[in-house]
Amino acid sequence: MITLSTPPQLKTVLGGAGSTAYDKFYLSQIVYDTDRGTINGLGKMTSTTSPDAPVLDARYHISGGILEIDVERLNFLARVKMNAGALAAVAAMIAAAQSALEQGMIDLGALSGTQKAGV
Repeated sequence: MITLSTPPQLKTVLGGAGSTAYDKFYLSQIVYDTDRGTINGLGKMTSTTSPDAPVLDARYHISGGILEIDVERLNFLARVKMNAGALAAVAAMIAAAQSALEQGMIDLGALSGTQKAGV
């Protein structure tokens, strides 16, 4: 979960002055593609101060050196070009997730074998 520094404000009543701050961003689904080196997923935005406020869905995608976050209900689309350090960090995240899942399957007894690096 990410607590947003400057949360977006949404009007709570049509034509009214009151608003709700959506200050929490959760990564609710993460798909690592080890072959392509990409990460895709879904996120959710919620409000700490108004827990009954509707949850806002988001999508995110990391591919080809670009991070893209889309929150359609907020009409928000961010595209950020990543530098070499960020690309290396993404590759490390994918490798770490892959390694942890492989070792977990072995530890649980779902697979019998030894883990080796690579694909």
